[in-house]
Amino acid sequence: MSKPIVVLLLLFLTSCLSNKFHFDVQHQVLRSDNTKGISAVYLKNDAGQEEFSISWESLEEPPAYVDFKAIQPSYRVEKNGKPIAQRLFKLSPGSTYTIERAGGDAGAFSLRVSTDMKGNVITVR
Repeated sequence: MSKPIVVLLLLFLTSCLSNKFHFDVQHQVLRSDNTKGISAVYLKNDAGQEEFSISWESLEEPPAYVDFKAIQPSYRVEKNGKPIAQRLFKLSPGSTYTIERAGGDAGAFSLRVSTDMKGNVITVR
């Protein structure tokens, strides 16, 4: 097989990976369900009070997880469209959020989470 065909085949296979993810409640980490790094996720409070965008800004491959307790340094965090320091990222207590991941050729994937009175995710639907 020639080099261009191999490269195209690899690009096709990696672009078709699913955007599925799950939330690890015990560790408060959003994890990809495959090896595809998480380059962007969007969180929207179901009450419409706040929206977050977390997007990877490095040229390196993004990790396959986002730690909600200590967001990795190369992620840019925005709250309601305005950049905030990663250390200021916190979900509102007693709230429900929809988390969505989209990107590449794969369809978007979302799930809903609820927080306790400290803003920690306690349930995933």
